[in-house]
Amino acid sequence: MKTSDKGSRRFLRPVVALLLLVGAVAAAMPSMPSLAGPPDPTTPEVEPFYVRLEQPLTDQGVTGQPLALQTRIAADPGDWYNLMAQKFEGSTFPPDGWQLVGDTGWQRWSGADDPKMDNASAGITNTTTTPNGSWLVYGPISLPAAIEMADAKFDFSYWLDSEKDQAWFGWAASSDGQSFYGARTSGRVRSWLTGVLDMRQYIGDDSVWVAFYFKGSGPGNGVYVDNVTLQGLEPHLVLFPEMMKNHSTTFIFTDDFTDVSSGWPHVVTWGSTDMKRRWVQGYTNKLMADYAADYDVIGGDCRKEDRYFMRVGSKDYGAKVIARAPVQAGSRFTLEADIAFCDTENFASAGLVFGLNDAHTQYYRVILIYDVGGSIKYAIWRDDSVILKNVSTSPHLEWKKGGFGRNTVKVVRDGCKIWVYFNDALEWSTTSECHYTDRRWVGFFHDKYPGTEFTGATADDFSLEGALEPGE
Repeated sequence: MKTSDKGSRRFLRPVVALLLLVGAVAAAMPSMPSLAGPPDPTTPEVEPFYVRLEQPLTDQGVTGQPLALQTRIAADPGDWYNLMAQKFEGSTFPPDGWQLVGDTGWQRWSGADDPKMDNASAGITNTTTTPNGSWLVYGPISLPAAIEMADAKFDFSYWLDSEKDQAWFGWAASSDGQSFYGARTSGRVRSWLTGVLDMRQYIGDDSVWVAFYFKGSGPGNGVYVDNVTLQGLEPHLVLFPEMMKNHSTTFIFTDDFTDVSSGWPHVVTWGSTDMKRRWVQGYTNKLMADYAADYDVIGGDCRKEDRYFMRVGSKDYGAKVIARAPVQAGSRFTLEADIAFCDTENFASAGLVFGLNDAHTQYYRVILIYDVGGSIKYAIWRDDSVILKNVSTSPHLEWKKGGFGRNTVKVVRDGCKIWVYFNDALEWSTTSECHYTDRRWVGFFHDKYPGTEFTGATADDFSLEGALEPGE
């Protein structure tokens, strides 16, 4: 049976410990930082980065512009409005609400004239000595909750002339004034471009910082920023009698696989030969009803009620099964299920997928591996080529030789931060895996090596906290 417990939720505000300032960490960041503007061969490459301040920033007393809610009819789209706008044209630098952090003196950001323009801007005009990094930070500012804001973005114009891969210009955001996530670039551009940071994940936070960052060495004329805005988008609202619905509401979705009509794929069509039966997915209950006497499809320890069943067959084929849940998740969620093997073939794997695209070509997978003798190991991958955690043992995984015991696998995600738990014990974590944070599918994964025999795995008690309805 599937259940949905709807209601607005915020998840995963990890407690932040004080650490020394660290350098930029490159990791792919989907949807969060991105470079906007018309195609231009001089546009430099942008890469994600993460920087943590030694001490959290102080509160500058900035408050966001309150949004006067408007009643709209039949999903009439809203308008972008400014929470903050800055052109750096005043006589005082930094302007109200901004603060300077990091390197001191002439190494810091300061007021400057735009190159080849008459307007004022903020900039660093000497890139030879910014060894510790110089910050220009605005905040904290409150971003209205989802009922008042459908989208948010931080955008600006910038001009860059720096030594490639030696001096870096970055833009970033933070919900705690200490850990900043964003994008960075370098190179001799010498023309005005537009930078954008997607701020959707901060909607509803009552304290958010945005920042510009520069660090490095080498000759060059520096970096300039101008026309800075932090904007919110009014939501698409539908008018109901005495109520309005916001379509981005999260909820808890669970499925114990007793109800075959609850929305997962039931059976993949196959024929009578081993080749055509090389992979199978569906509810055990439905398979047992439709193929009561056919133990080639499902049999032995795999033939258990109220579970989701996955099989990869035919020893001449290496194949995989991805079973997709009927709900999606964004950048913040908790995903959990019980995973068990039910065939004794070595080197089969089964587990959870998330960040899954429609074509099933992009995803993260946290897999348990049935090893020689029946022991259980694990691995963590992005797509089919990037190993985040190679095959490893874990004291938190339970196994019984020939007993096909269950293990609870849980994934917690908060943007670029991912935590993996086995049987409620933390096994692995990262702060820099930023791919696929937009609305994506989640589900189950099962595969095997070519040359091995039939393998089977089951999943049960699926739960997704932070679920989103598909396509909304």
